[in-house]
Amino acid sequence: MSNVNDKLEYGSQTYQGDGIMSASAVLADSLTMESLSADTLTAVVRDTRLQTRLLAADGRFVAAQGFGGVGIVGVARTLLTAQGDRYGLNRYNYGDVVRYYHDDTLITKQYVEIITRTGREQWKFSCISGIGLLLSSYHYGGIYTGETLAELVADIIHGIIQYTLDAELGTTPMYGWLPKATRRDNLRDVLFVVGGLCQKDANGDLSIVPSTADEPYDLYPSAVYMGGSVAGLSPASQVNITEHAYIALDTDETVTLFDGEAAAEPMTTPQGQELTAVLVEFDEPIHNLQVTNGTILESGANYAVLGQSSQCTLTGQRYSHTQRIISRTQTTNAAPNVVQSNACGL
Repeated sequence: MSNVNDKLEYGSQTYQGDGIMSASAVLADSLTMESLSADTLTAVVRDTRLQTRLLAADGRFVAAQGFGGVGIVGVARTLLTAQGDRYGLNRYNYGDVVRYYHDDTLITKQYVEIITRTGREQWKFSCISGIGLLLSSYHYGGIYTGETLAELVADIIHGIIQYTLDAELGTTPMYGWLPKATRRDNLRDVLFVVGGLCQKDANGDLSIVPSTADEPYDLYPSAVYMGGSVAGLSPASQVNITEHAYIALDTDETVTLFDGEAAAEPMTTPQGQELTAVLVEFDEPIHNLQVTNGTILESGANYAVLGQSSQCTLTGQRYSHTQRIISRTQTTNAAPNVVQSNACGL
């Protein structure tokens, strides 16, 4: 993107005009939530805060290094240097907020992934959007039996980024199973099920709203720019969606989930507790957890946290799992093109 009228804000620093040497952003949205892309921003800025400048030298020749070699400037009376900020852009936190503007209009709000020094005054920002931050940690899922969408989204996002959720959409009850997955992946599956869309509000934060079928409208020439693209899909003749149901029965199969020494170590549990314990994860949802010669300190459908034990056995029962196919057919004159979705357990 052109940076003549651009501005990058990071903490107390603002880079604009010649202070932005280059910048590019990739912004993507899905109209159906079959994907949930992480936007990116890469920008190279000019920052001189780490430079040390020679101001004067007492009774010594002062030399200047240039492209043509070293030249003698003169003799100074006092040796003085000016040191800029001690750390400059060397000191940053993963997830620090970066805002990029064009003509004073916010283009994107993103978060620092890494800042690297690429020259004497050049620093490269590599940033990701809030969705990208949700890719760097896990949500432990579970079995849901009527919890609201608002409760589930709050649990998935876990305060990592700011967001708003449509109030009516937030009352939707949720049923089914979510596995352990990245927070982004579980958020995508949840929004796909309820027909929710992720947008950005005026502050650049995530806004979750219902999908709508608005009337088409014209795009004016000023709203079209070079370099954009829209990915389309081939028309489908039929769509098959698998609906999952999980039921806990006394007759469900009992399986051994852990058998051996529970060598506890300090850890943060999926619910945020600081414990000395062992985390055991399951590949499928389990109910009625039981442990012999040990203690279950915390548990969910996809995991259990065990206390220290020299020898313990953890068992549980598999849920009874049923699947129902929901189909919609579109009459076409083309060859059959059936689209299937079986990934989400909700």
